[in-house]
Amino acid sequence: MRYAQGEVYSLPLPHSVDHVEALGKHALVVGSDGKDLHFTSVRLARLPVTVDRYTQKNSAQGETRSHGFFYQPESEFDGLLGLPIIGGGDAAADQLRRESAGVLFLRNHALSLGDLGRLDARPAGKERNDGCRASCVDW
Repeated sequence: MRYAQGEVYSLPLPHSVDHVEALGKHALVVGSDGKDLHFTSVRLARLPVTVDRYTQKNSAQGETRSHGFFYQPESEFDGLLGLPIIGGGDAAADQLRRESAGVLFLRNHALSLGDLGRLDARPAGKERNDGCRASCVDW
């Protein structure tokens, strides 16, 4: 059974493709070049085209499973996205063994991506360990 209908197009990207997420009617490609984390917006039309790229220097995904990604549309053209990230040479493969990650928030405005900030977690001392009641793996 063939799933793709119509023509297939290639988009040149300077980074890997770890996952593709929906941005309303369009798409976001998240991937790494081995050093930096990239977010590339893609306009899905008759001829798909990359529109913008946001690069988070010296970072990797802190959660590579799709449910770590968050997108909240605010209108047909605007929205807020968030993705857990880790920094400074940490590999994304370490995501389940790390005590904390930050969440990077970006604004999507007509597929133009802008930094809204980062919410960083700090490891708690043993006195704050809840014994995984909230969750030690999933959120």
